[in-house]
Amino acid sequence: MNECIVPAPRSSNDDRWINQHSRQVHECKEAEPEVLLIGDSIIQKLIYCDDIWSKISSLHPLNLGVGGDRTQNVLWRIQNGAMDETHPRAVLLHVGTNNNGNNPQQISEGILKIVDELQRIFPSAHIIVWGLLPRGEFPNKVWQRNDEVNEILQKNLEGRPLVEIICTGDRIIQPDNQISDKDLYDFLHLTSQGYVKAFSPVLEKLETILNSTA
Repeated sequence: MNECIVPAPRSSNDDRWINQHSRQVHECKEAEPEVLLIGDSIIQKLIYCDDIWSKISSLHPLNLGVGGDRTQNVLWRIQNGAMDETHPRAVLLHVGTNNNGNNPQQISEGILKIVDELQRIFPSAHIIVWGLLPRGEFPNKVWQRNDEVNEILQKNLEGRPLVEIICTGDRIIQPDNQISDKDLYDFLHLTSQGYVKAFSPVLEKLETILNSTA
């Protein structure tokens, strides 16, 4: 059995994670978001990039990112109230880079399972999968794994109505095929400069969707 497709909480004794999930469930009941963002720390930390978040804010977003989440954790959160009582026009997903120990096929199956679940819950919403970003200063096995995940997703999502994958990792790769800590401060998480580079195409797509369905 591929663990990436089996909904699971982080840990039965991880009170911090459960409490964070509970807060987000409450936020969903109080908010009326037009854009839902769900996934891992790459999503969660968007709120700290003023240049990006100030623009996203005009789209009425709700950020449901949780640092460290894997595909199975996001599936569990979705199936346990993370998006209840919301009616978004668009949903943005970034998850899979934390699925250490899983191969590209397994990870991509987990992401596709989430897309299936999102389309089941929100059949008229646009689903954007933000392709996994490279990790590390130099090309490495995880970097290659993430690239392979994106390739599998592109093949499987091509032509799928209301679903699109946007890969932007090349925007933070320098001509010498390295990544600067000015873009990934720890060679995993984006700096503000990195977010501006990597997220701008995603933001443009969200703005287009919201403007066309207003």
